[in-house]
Amino acid sequence: MTTESDINQLINQQAPDVQEIAREVQRIIQSTGVEIEEDVSLKLSSLYFKHQGVVAALSLHKRHANLHFYRGTKLSDPNGLLVGQGAKLRHIKFAHFDDIDPDVIQQYFLEAYRLNQV
Repeated sequence: MTTESDINQLINQQAPDVQEIAREVQRIIQSTGVEIEEDVSLKLSSLYFKHQGVVAALSLHKRHANLHFYRGTKLSDPNGLLVGQGAKLRHIKFAHFDDIDPDVIQQYFLEAYRLNQV
């Protein structure tokens, strides 16, 4: 079972800029008010947001973070932010804190969340 300590360990291992991005994206997703479970993989440097399976994952890298959507090819992507070549997975890249738009993240996350309800 993942604890707040596990999540903090994952985030605290990152560069300060990536820590700031990770904490803000996590806060935005938590503020959607939907029921989610958080899980971490220290090996993959990822924070998972789950409800009836993985809805999204935040992977942390040296200089950026990616918010992955596991059913990304089914998302409407009205802002043209999703990138990736996989059969299903798409992500939004955050290289700077200023790349974060809370309304957009909530919109994409909630659409992905609804897809997991089907």
